[in-house]
Formats: sequence, structure tokens, C-alpha cells
Amino acid sequence: MVYSAYENERWFLALTALVPLVAADGLTDKETGILRCIAEGLSNREISEALYLSEGTVRNYVSVMLEKLALRDPTQLAIFYFKNKD
Repeated sequence: MVYSAYENERWFLALTALVPLVAADGLTDKETGILRCIAEGLSNREISEALYLSEGTVRNYVSVMLEKLALRDPTQLAIFYFKNKD
């Protein structure tokens, strides 16, 4: 998948806009970006391509977020995002 520099900038700005929302929950900026991608329905592979991470790294981030937030699966992460975004 090929992304333009502008497209990557849009992703970054969209992801960082979420930071104040969940920073109180102890998530890092990178975790917050991945959380938003999960909430948008992206697969681990799509997230890895969008954020230039390996798919294994994305899985690790997801596992850490699940533990930090005491959730069981990515669906619950998406629900958490939508409950806390406003």
C-alpha cells in the first residue's frame, strides 16, 4: 500500500487529536493512535501499514492496551473509544 506524505500527515493529525481523550487512562500516544484505528475498523495489517509498524508490533500494542484498560478483546477497545471520545 502506498501513502502520500499528505495522507500520512492527515493520519498523524487525526491520531494525535485523540491524545487528550485517553491520556488519563495511561495510554501512550502510539497506543492512542492504534486505539483510534481499531475503532475505525482497521485490521492489524491495515494498522501496521498505516503506522509503519510490523503486524506483530501492533498485536503487542493491542495486548498491552487490553491489559491496561482491563478489557478482553479489540471489540471492547472500540467500545471504550466511542464511550470516551466526547
